[in-house]
Amino acid sequence: MQSSYAARNRGIQHATGEILAFTDTDCILSPGWLRKLLTSCNNPEIGCFAGNIESYRPETLAEQYADRDEENHNQLRCLTVGYLPYAQTANVAYRKEVFEDTGLFNSKFKSGGDVDLTWRMMKRGRFKIVYEPEATVYHKHRTSILGLYRQNRRYGESITDLLKLYPDSCDDTFWFFTDIFRHFFLGLKTFPGNLYRYYKGENSKIDIWVHFLKALCRTGIVVGRIRAQGRKEDGTISRLHVASYFITTSIIRCKGLLLHLKASLSHENSSCK
Repeated sequence: MQSSYAARNRGIQHATGEILAFTDTDCILSPGWLRKLLTSCNNPEIGCFAGNIESYRPETLAEQYADRDEENHNQLRCLTVGYLPYAQTANVAYRKEVFEDTGLFNSKFKSGGDVDLTWRMMKRGRFKIVYEPEATVYHKHRTSILGLYRQNRRYGESITDLLKLYPDSCDDTFWFFTDIFRHFFLGLKTFPGNLYRYYKGENSKIDIWVHFLKALCRTGIVVGRIRAQGRKEDGTISRLHVASYFITTSIIRCKGLLLHLKASLSHENSSCK
């Protein structure tokens, strides 16, 4: 099966316009979207026009998590944080000259092809990116927890693809492991209080599960990295290191939790006396 980037390339090759706009099938366009997106089209230095991405009526737990997660379909964050700015194809337009200058989307990517294209454009130095916050699309997030996990697993695979082309573009994968344990144990720590406040009507269900879901998404990224490493014989992450890190960190975290519980029990016993 060909990737979505292969389909976009097919469209680019048949397009006759000077500026080509892109969105995703799970997005809903706001009124006047294209006009607002191309506000700066008369500036020939602008090669990429990026618009705002917002959540569309989050209802399920997975949708509510994606809506709250600042890393999920946050166009402004993509343009201001990280190795180089990039624009997500959920809401973007390019001059056709950009494709003539830098090439088409890399059709081998399952995810992250928009990152690669924008980075190639930025490295060429001929064109710039402009952000148009009034040009909004509403994105329908994954509705199930399994879908959310699989999406992040695909993100993990794309990190491996990008690292092969841009070795300095991402930090060591181990920080994802740190996030897994940090959010999982933070979820355990805050679970009783959040559950109590939920039944009192002081917070929502997503407040109870947000840290567990963050840990799940980080796990998906790590699994994706490992899958891609096995598929492409990528040496940026070792399976032995993965297993060793999981085991070692689990032991340390469990010991820390037991010591914390022991200290808490001792404090309660001394208070009772």
